[in-house]
Amino acid sequence: MSAYSLRSMRRNCEIAFMTDCTRRQTQGTSFVLLVEAGLGTCTDEYIVATNPDRFPQDAVAAARARRIAHGVVLPG
Repeated sequence: MSAYSLRSMRRNCEIAFMTDCTRRQTQGTSFVLLVEAGLGTCTDEYIVATNPDRFPQDAVAAARARRIAHGVVLPG
């Protein structure tokens, strides 16, 4: 995890950090690395998409779209 990410989490909390990550126009390097390694369930997008009651709807929609575009499936 980058120093920027750690500072952002300390300053804004994990929920705000994940919301910001999923709202970005492009996915981060860690998203790509995790998906390519078969660990799509470990991404912020997956966490946001599977917990829609804890995040703003625009972040949930962005997370779901990115997850679908990269073939990361939700359980059930």
